[in-house]
Amino acid sequence: MKFCSHCGKELMDEAVVCPGCGCATQGQGTLINYNEPKGAASKITVALGIVGIVGGILLAIVGHICSINAIIFGIKDCTEKRKPTGLILGIIGEVVSILSSIIGGAVITMASMFG
Repeated sequence: MKFCSHCGKELMDEAVVCPGCGCATQGQGTLINYNEPKGAASKITVALGIVGIVGGILLAIVGHICSINAIIFGIKDCTEKRKPTGLILGIIGEVVSILSSIIGGAVITMASMFG
């Protein structure tokens, strides 16, 4: 017999998924808990996504850095926890940052041409 490394429930040797928590028993590096409550995306990922959006509006460089980090952590959350919230916010933050950079560049160019 073996035991689930996530919840500790005793498993049959042939078990591929733990009947107690729903986590995969093979390839312990990729445990997935399908019974995790909704809205349990990593707080750091959500925070980085929100900072990316706000930072993209206020300061494009901060927005880019935070958004890229949110995307990286969001991909991890999406694959491990099936929670895409941080990934979606990171993508939105990066789009806002890119638009902010384009608009800022256009304003600087217009100011230099007519100022």
